[in-house]
Amino acid sequence: MELLSEIMFDKDNFIKQKLQEVRNKLVFKEDGAIIIKDVALFRASKNISYFIANLSFEDIAKSFSKLTYDAEAQRRLKDGEPFIKESQIKEFVKVLKKGEDIIGNLVWNLRSEKISKEKFFYNANDNSLTIYPTQKIYITDGYHRTKSCNLVYQEGFFDTAKYCNFTVHIHFLNERKEKDRFGKINHNTNQLSHSKRKRVLDELESEFVRQLIDSTFLKGKVEENIDNISLNKLYTFNQISNALFGQKGVFRKYDLENEKLFNDLLQFLTNFFEYLPKVRKEFLFENEESKRKYLQKNLIIEPIMLYAYMTLAKEMLKRGTANSDLIDQFFKLELQCNGKSVWFFAKNSSLWVGKILYNNGNSISGYPPQTSLIDATVNALKMIP
Repeated sequence: MELLSEIMFDKDNFIKQKLQEVRNKLVFKEDGAIIIKDVALFRASKNISYFIANLSFEDIAKSFSKLTYDAEAQRRLKDGEPFIKESQIKEFVKVLKKGEDIIGNLVWNLRSEKISKEKFFYNANDNSLTIYPTQKIYITDGYHRTKSCNLVYQEGFFDTAKYCNFTVHIHFLNERKEKDRFGKINHNTNQLSHSKRKRVLDELESEFVRQLIDSTFLKGKVEENIDNISLNKLYTFNQISNALFGQKGVFRKYDLENEKLFNDLLQFLTNFFEYLPKVRKEFLFENEESKRKYLQKNLIIEPIMLYAYMTLAKEMLKRGTANSDLIDQFFKLELQCNGKSVWFFAKNSSLWVGKILYNNGNSISGYPPQTSLIDATVNALKMIP
């Protein structure tokens, strides 16, 4: 049994380090202070800076009682009372109980007219942020998600939701600036800011995919500017990008704003993709003829399977395993379908009838094939201990 720590990861064991970074970073002191470990100070523009922390579901759930929700700051009042959409909370609760991520950042604000070390303190030596009891923490975006975490945690669904993580932006604005900035954001009136952010995210996504391709066996096997794949290429640039961060993608594009998350995820996926050809030779087809034969035999190098591989990578992060055995077992996995044992990657198998349709044997189409494949992969991985 080979270990990914030996094959894929450096001596610091990336997976273990990654999970330690994401989880249990919120420390509640007996004196009421809160310490957030390993935060990043992000400068969004000349006049706007804020902290970024990646917190676990448990951290968010436990922080709920420490947060202050000021509906007026978000211009979310109804008849003078905070406007809370209970239907949205119920929907979030369902998602969390399934162990799925909720897209979007949470935003806190350490509201203060004057920054003081007596209220909160950032230690640049260990990248920790200490928030003292005298400092109120206002939740300016993400109240419904935070309350949902608290409800799920109270109901005892910790095991299913424990791998759900959240990126939290922690600002330190006065009340006027808070209302101006987040009131506009929540009502979509600040279109220019939204447009700029989208452009920045698109650029980060493109840079991420470019580095991933250039650092792995994918280099030279990706069509750059067209959507159709020639037989001497494996994927298109857009197919990789969409499987990663698209509308039905597996990972969150917003995480790329955090430089550390950007680099950590890139390192992980680079090593992950470098390992795939060690398991299946199809990824390193020699010529057009060999690719054509592989496509006729199984689904392994079908572009849509990128969604399965991204889901597998995400599951590895969730489990915190540094063992390549999960990858090896995935490519050998057989499922029961209509009373028969069917290989997960079998071509024209009954496993995919009605979910994924074939087009001339060379590509897969259907609606929505990505969602069907992701769901099938998640369920299949549950069979691997």
